[in-house]
Amino acid sequence: MEELGAMTTKYIKDHPPTDVSTEFLPYLVRMRAMSLPPKEAVPFMKDTLQLYLKDHGKDANYFGLLSVVGDIFINLGMKNQASKIFRKLKQTN
Repeated sequence: MEELGAMTTKYIKDHPPTDVSTEFLPYLVRMRAMSLPPKEAVPFMKDTLQLYLKDHGKDANYFGLLSVVGDIFINLGMKNQASKIFRKLKQTN
């Protein structure tokens, strides 16, 4: 997992946001966040969401990214945080 995290970090560093199609961002975020300890994964996910929202607004890919973040919270054992994310998604419908 450490090698995968290093590869993902290098890829993100070497490719500015304009190089990465927004459709692939949830996959990259999942791979990176799951390779980090929870204390580092949470700020990473929050920063990613904020940057995406600032650059692209609340489009369909943002909500896809938000659902991936909720799923990552579940995988990290943070069910309360996941519940908040999924409530936010439910309110948008």
